[in-house]
Amino acid sequence: MKKFVILGVLIARWFAVDAQYVPSSSQSFQFASQYNPAFTGVEPYGDMRLGYRDQWTGFGANAPKFIHLAYNFRLQQPPDLTLNSLRTGASIKDVEIPNSKSLIQGLGMNFFDQEVGAMSRLGGGVNYAVHYPLSKKIHLSTGLSVSVENTKLKMSEIYLGSSADNPDPLIDRLAKSGANRTDVNVRAGMLLYSSGFYVGLCYLPVIQAAIQRSGGNFVEPPYRGVVQAGVSFPISPFIDLKPRKRCGG
Repeated sequence: MKKFVILGVLIARWFAVDAQYVPSSSQSFQFASQYNPAFTGVEPYGDMRLGYRDQWTGFGANAPKFIHLAYNFRLQQPPDLTLNSLRTGASIKDVEIPNSKSLIQGLGMNFFDQEVGAMSRLGGGVNYAVHYPLSKKIHLSTGLSVSVENTKLKMSEIYLGSSADNPDPLIDRLAKSGANRTDVNVRAGMLLYSSGFYVGLCYLPVIQAAIQRSGGNFVEPPYRGVVQAGVSFPISPFIDLKPRKRCGG
């Protein structure tokens, strides 16, 4: 273990990574499938999550506000041999299930709305993942997500001064019509996990294309990839300690 820690420190000294987050949410643990679509369907039940954040309230009406809604569920579950079983001579644990029958398929949907002063973002997407059992306890998941988001800049809400010495025609035009852009984004990810750990990698802009533009130039998103890792330590029958780490750049 000590050798791995030393190796990690050396790698960190050789490479620099600028941490970024997916703007639609800063809750990487609660909305993991939005950072990495391979998390879609990890839980064996339908999972709906709603997040709301209102920060920097001292800015009043211009304070950033975020709303995020996500729902994930499984399209295909591994067979449960404890249901409708008539086998009495052999233990269920001794029955081998082919890996092709133990595949898990997950599907997820998400919606987000952001208001940051004169800038607003509205969008949603669909996630899909396939989980392949490498063993009875470890799975390898691959996922893909497609999202559409619209970004608007409301120039009418930006104060440029009571009198301008040199009026800019572009500013005048944007003040009347504003600026907006609609993008389609495709992300792909992989996840290796069990009940005690997970390691994930996601590359965000597999496809990133603007399907509609109107006025102004928007800066491309700065993030390119996300690496995730976590472990679980059982403290008691009712409590688990789950430290986790996310790094993006």
